[in-house]
Amino acid sequence: MLFRSLDETVVLTLVTDAGYTAGSPGTQTGTILNDDGATTVYVDDDWAGLAIGVDPDGAGPATAIGVDAFATIQAGVNAVASIGTVNVYAGLYAENVSITKSVSVVGVTGAATGGEPDVVIIDPVGGTGISIDSPASIVGLTNLTVTGATNGVSAAGAVALTLTNMQLTNHTSSGLTSTSSGDMTLNGGTYDGINVSNADDVIIGTSGFIATDNIVIGAQNSLTINGAVAAGSSTVTLAANSDQAGSNSLLISATGSITTTNDTASAVTITVNSLLGGTGNATITSISAGTTSGVVTIKIGRAHV
Repeated sequence: MLFRSLDETVVLTLVTDAGYTAGSPGTQTGTILNDDGATTVYVDDDWAGLAIGVDPDGAGPATAIGVDAFATIQAGVNAVASIGTVNVYAGLYAENVSITKSVSVVGVTGAATGGEPDVVIIDPVGGTGISIDSPASIVGLTNLTVTGATNGVSAAGAVALTLTNMQLTNHTSSGLTSTSSGDMTLNGGTYDGINVSNADDVIIGTSGFIATDNIVIGAQNSLTINGAVAAGSSTVTLAANSDQAGSNSLLISATGSITTTNDTASAVTITVNSLLGGTGNATITSISAGTTSGVVTIKIGRAHV
């Protein structure tokens, strides 16, 4: 495994050789900065205050604070190599995390010390819990709880984003908001609202997800639902092939479903091909809305269901 080496202090001494005159002979001290990030780093809030270079976990996988071990998620993200992995141990992290490189951030659940939670909880004072933007191109978030923010996770740019078993709840705006033009995969987890626009292809994995507030997902190309989308009493608005080109489609597979108890005229709204363009189809196996007056609306342009 490749690890980042520590910065090194060097001493340079300038001396004169016979027959030559040096302008300023003497000794100078400098620092060589090593910017080769580790491909895997570890984060634990219990490591706060440990000195640079200290091995924080003995026989554990981390080797040294400031090399591949950090006390904050942001420090781990900053230090890890592009396309590397940040493993975050259970605990409470009062921080806003900004990601602008391709990286995976993985929550490692398990026993925590000092009465802390046994999961990874990101609880910022305000703002966005995790913000993602270019030049990142591929970002994965797994087993993280984000709570108490304006938005739990917010993505922009052209990032291919995969969220696995994320718990994004108790936010003043939305659990997940994205204007990124990259692909998106959601698999498992709970969201207090989803607002996704401009994504390329969107896939809901076989674990589906639970939503406690309204769901809006727009895919420029295909939208595939392979798991159960449990929307509670929220509205569900889906759009596929919204760039109006080609044969991209909406697919709710045999293992996929959409369920809401919402009893309004906008309980479930599905649009494919933006009414006018494209030739994509809609394949739908299971949609359930409120039984009193919940309405499911399906709008298809130049295609069939």
